[in-house]
Amino acid sequence: MTAPALIPAGGPLAAATAGGHLELVSEFEVKPGGHVNPHRHPTHEFYLVRAGRGLMTVGEASWEIAPGDLVTIPSQVVHSLEPVGEEPIRCFCFAVADRGAPPVDYGSDGEDGGSAVPAPGDGPPAAAPRTALPALDVRSPRALEPALEHRGTVAVWWTVAPRELRPATLGGRLGEVRAHALTAGGAPLTVAPAHALRLYAVEAGEGTIEVDGERRPLRADDVALVGPGRAHALGGELSLVSVVYELNEEEAA
Repeated sequence: MTAPALIPAGGPLAAATAGGHLELVSEFEVKPGGHVNPHRHPTHEFYLVRAGRGLMTVGEASWEIAPGDLVTIPSQVVHSLEPVGEEPIRCFCFAVADRGAPPVDYGSDGEDGGSAVPAPGDGPPAAAPRTALPALDVRSPRALEPALEHRGTVAVWWTVAPRELRPATLGGRLGEVRAHALTAGGAPLTVAPAHALRLYAVEAGEGTIEVDGERRPLRADDVALVGPGRAHALGGELSLVSVVYELNEEEAA
């Protein structure tokens, strides 16, 4: 089992994302001939390429991305994506909103010339009571209809809808992102309790996750959310990425 750090703990992104909330988790696909329009929003966004290749543009930089690549998009920086070749590009995505960020109309897709705008009629975000996170929640975009479709070439599935987890994660920060490869019959990945939400995105394979004696199956495209303070173990033959979102203990108290 290997677990390289795609984003190390305590790095610049921890400071940059402090005080915001976990905004969304999604899966999206762009078909050949289509593109994600240039746009920006008040979130730090992350694309993990699952399949296909694409031309990624972030600010003034453009480069080709391929399966296994993790793209980091800073807040309010214009970005776009288009497939390269004859296959769609499919990505896992998550985003951390800035402190005080308003709701965003993601359906605009940059059609106004460069920004995903605040949702109509929405003012500053209202204070919300802290809510508890479940011990374990396993979701899959396979069970969902696309939440957004753009011109027949871009489809987005919300695994975690925008702002769904805001009340539970407000005031936290991004911890780390790691890639894991578990082998069948090998030692399970056992994780001790921590004051953090853990998100596991399965890239390939089949296995299980166990939390508080509850065991659930996992397979490609599944996303597992594990609440803070929950010891858990993953086993089987799995390639997956773990995202640690550190919660603010003072706000949780």
